[in-house]
Order: sequence, then C-alpha cells, then structure tokens
Amino acid sequence: MKTQFIIQESNKKKREEIIHYVFQNYNMKDFHGQSKEYMIHSSFPLVLDIKNQFFFALESITCCAIAAQKHQIISFTEFLKKCQER
Repeated sequence: MKTQFIIQESNKKKREEIIHYVFQNYNMKDFHGQSKEYMIHSSFPLVLDIKNQFFFALESITCCAIAAQKHQIISFTEFLKKCQER
C-alpha cells in the first residue's frame, strides 16, 4: 500500500486546504524546518509520507523532475480518492 504522495497545487487557497487537511487527519512529526506559511506560498509540490510522518515542500528540482517523469505527482483530488480507497 502506497504511503508517500507528492501533491501539486499552484492555487494558494487550495494549498492551504491541503495543509489543513493533513494537519487534521495525520500526525506529522517532521516538516523539514518549513513553516505552514512557507508551504502555502511555495511553488514546489508537497510531499506527504504517512508511514514516516513527514510533510514538506519538495524543494529539489531534480527530485521534482524525476517524480514528474515517473508520473508520481498527483493533484489533491487524486490524493483524496486514493485515501478513500485505503
């Protein structure tokens, strides 16, 4: 079962909704030194690792490129659908 998701959303309001959803539904331990405000205003995709309890903006352009090539970056809507399937 997949436990790590890379979620892309450019709309700041929707990014705030994603972050709110994660804070409400998962107990995250590590944010890699990033604040909620930074994560909202960043243009990088958000990484949610449920198993290891990480949540952060993926700032590595190389990692983003590889994830995009492998079609691993999903929308928040796709993420919610995958969560319902679990």
